Amino acid sequence: MIRWLHISDLHFNNDDMSTVSMREELPKYLRKNNIRCDYIFCTGDIRTANASPNNFSDEAAQYLIDLCTVVGITTDRLFIVAGNHDVDRNMAGRDEAIKKICFQRNGYYDPKYGKVDDADLKAVYAGQEEFRDFLSRIYAVDRVAKYTNPLKPHFNIETEDFNVLHIDSTFTYTQGQEAIDLIIGTKLLQNALKELNPNKPTVLLSHYPITSLLQGEKKYVSELLYRNGVRLWLAGHEHDHMVQPIGYLDMLQAGELRMEENTNATVLIGEFDEQTNTGNVTAYSWFPEGWAKYPVLWHDGTKEEQYPFQLRLPGDEGLPREAVKAKQANKEFVSRIHIIDELIPKLDEEGNNLGDILKIAWNTETPHRIILADGGMGKSTMLLKICKESNEPVLYIPLERLVAIGSSIKSYCARVLFDGSEESFEKYTGIRYSSPSLTLLIDGMNEINAGQERQFINEIKALNLFKGIQVVVSSRSDFTVRYSMADYSICRLTPLSDEQIMSVFSQEEWSGIRDAVTLRHLLTNPMMVTMYQQISPIIKQYEHEESLDWILPIKNATDLLYDYYVAQIAVLFQRSAIDGQKVQIAYLSIFDILPAVAYAYEVTYRLNKENAEFRSLLQEMIQSNVIKKKKLLPLQEQFRDYDIPELRYGLVFDYLISESRLLYKGDAVIAFPHQIYRDFLSAMWITRQEDIEKYWNNRKIPFSVMEHIRNLSGNYWAGLAKSVHEAGKDREDAATLVSNLLGCFPYTVTGGCSDYPELDLRGLQIPDVKDTGTERILLRGAKLDNTSIGKSSKESLQYTHLQFSSGNEYLAAYSKGKVFIFSLQTEEQPFIYFIGKELGRFFYIGDYLFAVKLGMNQEIYVFRHDEKWTYVGEIRNSEESHAGIFNNRFRLLILKDDMLYFYYNNRETRFSLTDCSRVYNQQRKHAWENPVEGKDLTFLKNRNNQKKNRKTGIIWQTEHNGLLAVSALDGGLTITSGNETLYILTRGTTLLKDGSVSEDGKYAATLSYELKDGKRKIQLWNLDKRMRECDISCPGVIETVHLSDDGTFVLGETDKKTWVYELASGTEKWFDEHFVSNQRKKISTYGTKVLRKNMEHDLYLYDLKTGECFDTATPCKNARLACFMPDGSIAAVGNNVRKVKFKNIRTGAYSGVNSQDTPVIGISSFKNEPCIAVATQDNIISTYHIGDCMRKKIFDKTGGNYIMVVSSENTVIACSNGQKSLQTFNYYEKIVRGKKMGWWYSNPYSSQDPAIKGDVLDMAFNTENKELAVILSNGQIMFCHEKYCRFHSAVDIITNFNVDMYDFRGCICSESIKNQIRQNGGLI
Repeated sequence: MIRWLHISDLHFNNDDMSTVSMREELPKYLRKNNIRCDYIFCTGDIRTANASPNNFSDEAAQYLIDLCTVVGITTDRLFIVAGNHDVDRNMAGRDEAIKKICFQRNGYYDPKYGKVDDADLKAVYAGQEEFRDFLSRIYAVDRVAKYTNPLKPHFNIETEDFNVLHIDSTFTYTQGQEAIDLIIGTKLLQNALKELNPNKPTVLLSHYPITSLLQGEKKYVSELLYRNGVRLWLAGHEHDHMVQPIGYLDMLQAGELRMEENTNATVLIGEFDEQTNTGNVTAYSWFPEGWAKYPVLWHDGTKEEQYPFQLRLPGDEGLPREAVKAKQANKEFVSRIHIIDELIPKLDEEGNNLGDILKIAWNTETPHRIILADGGMGKSTMLLKICKESNEPVLYIPLERLVAIGSSIKSYCARVLFDGSEESFEKYTGIRYSSPSLTLLIDGMNEINAGQERQFINEIKALNLFKGIQVVVSSRSDFTVRYSMADYSICRLTPLSDEQIMSVFSQEEWSGIRDAVTLRHLLTNPMMVTMYQQISPIIKQYEHEESLDWILPIKNATDLLYDYYVAQIAVLFQRSAIDGQKVQIAYLSIFDILPAVAYAYEVTYRLNKENAEFRSLLQEMIQSNVIKKKKLLPLQEQFRDYDIPELRYGLVFDYLISESRLLYKGDAVIAFPHQIYRDFLSAMWITRQEDIEKYWNNRKIPFSVMEHIRNLSGNYWAGLAKSVHEAGKDREDAATLVSNLLGCFPYTVTGGCSDYPELDLRGLQIPDVKDTGTERILLRGAKLDNTSIGKSSKESLQYTHLQFSSGNEYLAAYSKGKVFIFSLQTEEQPFIYFIGKELGRFFYIGDYLFAVKLGMNQEIYVFRHDEKWTYVGEIRNSEESHAGIFNNRFRLLILKDDMLYFYYNNRETRFSLTDCSRVYNQQRKHAWENPVEGKDLTFLKNRNNQKKNRKTGIIWQTEHNGLLAVSALDGGLTITSGNETLYILTRGTTLLKDGSVSEDGKYAATLSYELKDGKRKIQLWNLDKRMRECDISCPGVIETVHLSDDGTFVLGETDKKTWVYELASGTEKWFDEHFVSNQRKKISTYGTKVLRKNMEHDLYLYDLKTGECFDTATPCKNARLACFMPDGSIAAVGNNVRKVKFKNIRTGAYSGVNSQDTPVIGISSFKNEPCIAVATQDNIISTYHIGDCMRKKIFDKTGGNYIMVVSSENTVIACSNGQKSLQTFNYYEKIVRGKKMGWWYSNPYSSQDPAIKGDVLDMAFNTENKELAVILSNGQIMFCHEKYCRFHSAVDIITNFNVDMYDFRGCICSESIKNQIRQNGGLI
C-alpha cells in the first residue's frame, strides 16, 4: 500500500497564535499516530500575498523539510506546484501578456488549438522567479530545473510508482481575472502528457481545481486527460477540503494550513493499492482540542470517513487496467460470434438497451439483472456485444467453461485480472463507487446441472457482498425466488420484430418469409434468423438434389436445425476438388457420430468435455458405429464412388472441429457452440435407438430434448410413441417410461391422437390436452387413482416451517401438530411424530433436529438420526419453575459437545442431548456474561413465520443450497431445482382460486390457479343438473370470478379493473373500475346490468349487453356498497363507512342506520320483510326496519359474515367467514292471539354432516330446489337445505385436465372416481 500526505495553502507569514499552534501540532500528530508516507504533495500557496513582508520564508522551507522527515521520506519525494499567492502578478509585462492571451474571456487564445505565443509565455513565467528561488532551498538543482523552462510550464516527474504531472494553473491568474476563467493551455498540456510512462498511473497536481477553468478549456482538458488515463486531480485554493467526482475525474482538494473563519484546516491522507489500482482518501482536520480524523468525508462509499478512487494507466488508452485484461480474456469468446446489430433483441425493461439499464440499475436497490429468454434468443450475443463495446471492466464468464476447467467464478476473475491474487480481487471490488468496479456477465446458467447451478448461485450470492461488483446472469428460467435473490431484477428478451427480421433479408426473401406464418414466427428468434440466413441460399441452390434430404417447408426449430446440418453436406458440393469419400465421411460424421457424442454430453448435462475425455468418447463412438449402407446410396450414386469409407479418428476429428467447426476446440475443452445444437442432436440419437428400456425408463428426458424428439418423429403415435407405449403396457415398474411418454407425445395433428390403454397411470396426473378434434384419447384398461385426476383419497395436509438439513439430505415439515422428516437422498420412509400446537421453528445441527415449541409451553423436542430418525426427548423447565425455557430472564443458548447451555440473568442450566435430561442447574450471578465457547443458538427463541399467499396458492417456501421446497394450499409439497422438479413429497388435491354462484343458485363458475399461456381456466356449471357445461379462459391477472345473476355474463376482477365476458357471443371487455356491489366478496348484477359511478360520484345502471345507461336515485355520494330495495330504490354505504342510507318507506326521505361502531361490509334487502340486513366488520349481522329504523335483530353468534347472502324469495340469511364455517338464519312467523309474531332460528352447519374441507368461496340460494349451493376451495360444490343448512349432496370438480378430450370407458378405477369423471362431463 502506497500512502501520501496532501497539503495545500500553507500561507506562511501568517503567525497568529492559533495558526502557529495548528502547524506545530501536525508533525506531532503524524509522529504520534505513526502515519508514515511515501510522498508529500503540496498544491501551492506557500506564502500569503497580503502579508508584510511578502516573501518566501526560510521557516516555510524548513517546515516542509521537517514534514518529510516526520513521515519518513526525503525531499525528492516532496512535490510542489505554485499557487496564485506564489506568483508575483505585478512583474513587468506579465499582466499585459495575460490580457493578450485570455483575460475576462477575451484574447487570441482558443482552446480548440491551444496555441500561446512564446513571448507571452516568457512574460507570464517571469512572475515565478521568487517561487523558483524558494524551491532551491528544498530541492537539488536538477529538480529545480524542471520549473525553469517557460515554454514547458507543465511537466511530468516519474517516480517508481507514479507519473506526477505538475500543472501550472496560475498561468493566466492576474488581478480582475475570475477563478472560473483560467486556462492552462491545451497544447502545452498535450505536450506534457507525452512524457507520461504508459505503464504507470498518474497523479495530477495543480493549485486550482478543474472547476476554475474556462468552460471551453474544461471540455478539451477533460478529453485530453481521459484519453491519457488521468483520473486523479489534487488541488487546493478554496481553503476548505472538498472531495468529489467530476465526470470521470476524482477531484481532491486539501484545506488550508492557516486558521481562518468558516474554513477547516485540513490535510488529506491518500492510500493506494498498486495491485488493484484502487485507493481511498481520509481527511484530518484541526479542532480546538487538536488534530483528528474528519468524521464524514463522503456518503457514497462503504466508509463515510473515506473517499474511494481508482487510477488508470496511460498506455491503456484511458481504460482501467482491469478493463484491458478483461477485454483480452473476452476476446476468445467475442471472436467466435458474428454480431449483427439489427438482430440484437430488445429487453422488456424501460430503456431496452442492456448497457443503459445496467447504468441506471447500479444506483438502485436492485443493481443486478437476470436476463431471461429461450435458447437462441441472443442472450450470449447481447452479453458479448457489451464486452466488445464497453471500455469499463466487464468480464464474460461462461459457466460451462468454468465447470470444464474446475474453477470457481472468483478464482477465474482473480486469475484473469490479478494474476491469481484473490486478495487483490477482494480489495478491488470491496468498495462501492458511482459506477461498478467490475461487471460480471455470467452466461449459461441453464447449461449446467442442478448441483453445479446451486454451487454457482451460492458463489454469486457471496460475490454480491463485494460492493463494487455488478452481476448479470443469463438463464432460461427465473431462479431469483428459488435462491432468495431480492437484489436482482428480471429482464426478458422480446422476440424480434418484423422490421428487425426484414433488415437482414432481401425483399424477395422477406416476401417468402412473410407469407409463411410458421417460419415467420420461428424467425423471431435471432439464432434461427442467423441460421436461416446462412442456409437459405444453399437450400435454394440444391433444393432438388436427391442426395440431400431437406425438410421443407421449415415449420419449427427442429426442421431448421436438421436442414442446417444437411447444408453442411451441400456446402461440400460447391468445392471443385471434392470426392465421394470425403462427402460420405462428412455425412457419417454429422448424422451418425455427432448425435452419439451429443447424447453423451446431454445425458451428463455438459456442453463441453475436456480434450482427453472427448478423445476417448469419439474413439468409442467411431468403433461402435454401424454404417447403414442404404443411407449412403444417393451420395455414392452422385459421385459414382461405391466404396464404403473407413471412419478413422483423425478424419472425423478434423472434419467436425477443424473443417466444419461443428464443435469448438479450446485450450482445454471441446464444446458444442450452443445448447440448442446439442439437444437437437441428442434427440436425433434417441429417436433412432431400439432399446426403449435404456433410453426411456432410466431417466426423465429434459423438455428441450423432448420437443425435438416430437418434431423428428412425425406421426409418432404410429411409430416411436407406439413403441414406447407397447413397452410400458401392463407394467407397474415403468413409471419413468410412462412419465416420459406422457410428456413427450401429446396429441397433435401431425403426431396423431394419444393412446394410453393398459398403462399404469396411478401416481401420475393425466395430461391436459387442448383439443383432439373428433377423436378422444383412449384409456381402456388404464389404471387410475385419485392422483390421476388431481384428487387425493387422503386428508390434505398443509405443511409449514419447512427446513432443509445442512446437506439437503432431509426436509423437516410441520402439519396439524405433527413433525414430518422426509428423506431426500435415500429410500428411507418419512418419520412422523406428534408434538402438538405452537411450533416456532425447526433447526438442524449435526445429526440432530430441534423442533422448538413456543407460546405457553416453551420446550424443544429433540430428534436424532443414527441409522434412522428417532425421538430423543423434550427439553423443558421443571413444572415447579412455572416458566418456559425462553422466559423473560433468558439471555443465551449455547450448544457444545452434545450439551445445551441455557443462560439466564442469574442462573445456568444444562441439558444433555443424549437423553434430554437436565444435568446442571445452579444460580450464578450474571451467568450469561461468561458463557462457554460453542454454537450460539439463542435465535431459537424467535418464531419463524410466513403468511399464506392466496394469490399464488403458496403456504410456505424455503430455499437452501439451490433447492426450493414449496408447500401449497392444495397440500402439495414439492422440491425443485431450476425448472426441474426433483421430488414430489406429497401431491396436492384440486384447489380453486375462486368461485361464484349466480344469484338464483342455478349456475356456477370456478376459477383455477393454474396458468397456461397466460390464461386461467374458468369452468361453468349447471347446478340443477350437477354437471359441468363448458370451460372458458380468462386473462391470468384475474383474481376473482363472478357470474351475473342470470348466468349470461362472467366477470372477473384484478386489483383495479373488471373483466366482462359474454358467454353467448364470446366477446370480452375491460373496465378501469370495480362495479358497486352489495358486499366486498361479490359483484352484484341485475339481469345484465351493473351499478357504476359517474364523474359526480352518483350511481347509475349500466347494461353490459347494450351499453345503455340508466339514471337512479342515489342516497349518498361515492357509494362503496349498494343494493336494490323491494320498491326499486337503492340502499348504499358511502364515505361514512359506518352508515347505511336508504329511502324510508314511511317518510320517503333518506335515513341512515347502523348501531355498530365498525365499518359495514355487506348489505342486502328482504323481499317479504321491510328490513335490511347489515353485516359489519365485527362479525355481527343486524336487521333494521326501513320505516322506524330500529334494529330488530342482532346475530352476534355467527360463524362469520365475510360472505352474507339473502334468499331472493324467503326470509333466510346464509353467512360464512370465508373459511370452513357455514350458517343460516331463517325467519318463521305465525299468528299468536290474533297478532303476527316472528322468530329467527340459527342453523349452523351440522357436525354430523360431512366436514367442510375447503374455504367457502361463494354461495347462493336456489329457491326452486330449496337448497343453498356453496363453492369450496378444495374443488367441491356442496348443496345444503336452504333453511336448515343440512348437507345433502356434492359435486367434485376436476381442474387439472380437460376431461372432454378423454374416453374413460373401460378404465380401471373406483366407483367414486368414475362418478367424479361423470359429473365433470367425462365419457365413462
